Amino acid sequence: MLVTSQFLWVLFGCIVGVLLGRFALSVRSVASFCRRILPALTALKSYSVILTDCLLKSEVHDQTLSKGKRTLERALLERYSPYPEGIYKVGFNPGLRAGLRFFLVHLECVVELYFAISSTIILHENLKLSESIALQEAMNSEEAQHFKNALGYLADPIVTCMRQNESLLSVLIVFCETHAVTEVSAKDYVSDVTDLEERLRQIIPQNLALLDLSPSSLRVASLVRDIKEVRQVLLQLLASLPRVS
Repeated sequence: MLVTSQFLWVLFGCIVGVLLGRFALSVRSVASFCRRILPALTALKSYSVILTDCLLKSEVHDQTLSKGKRTLERALLERYSPYPEGIYKVGFNPGLRAGLRFFLVHLECVVELYFAISSTIILHENLKLSESIALQEAMNSEEAQHFKNALGYLADPIVTCMRQNESLLSVLIVFCETHAVTEVSAKDYVSDVTDLEERLRQIIPQNLALLDLSPSSLRVASLVRDIKEVRQVLLQLLASLPRVS
């Protein structure tokens, strides 16, 4: 009888331990993850604001853009910031690994998309950037002018989409700071992208063969595609946010 009682208490202790590890410890792990991911999200939003300002002013300041990029890159390195690279290592908590890795992979995808957007803008603006000057000189002047005109025509819807993307980044930042998800269901995160794609169709060839023959059209299309993909990935990240009490 005594053995049975002791066994029941041991079993009860195991159950309590499992429940604590499953819920209480998981909550603390998510909170720790939020604190460590916050610098990267903040740097990413700042970099997005810089790119949006470049589109608004039709110019890019080399030092400002380079500084923003370096800050973002350092925020993604564990030796310079609290970025949780350890989540990718073998042996990390199996109960949390899949969800946190999902978040990191998608966040890094957004970073790559922003770098692609930056490269597209820099390549075609008449900037001070030495690496872009040689590329511009190699381009046909007519193609360069075509891109400039297209970017000017698309500037307003592009800036609107970029601002909306920044608002989604703000929601992620607020979650990491307060563990509260800002209500976004009433927001419209579709019509601005639809408007941008509609404008794009008005200025580039619809025939894919003709699109390949027009480098400027291809780059405009890739710019719009990257902005749209940023939106899609950010919405996926918002949908994955856990509820932390």
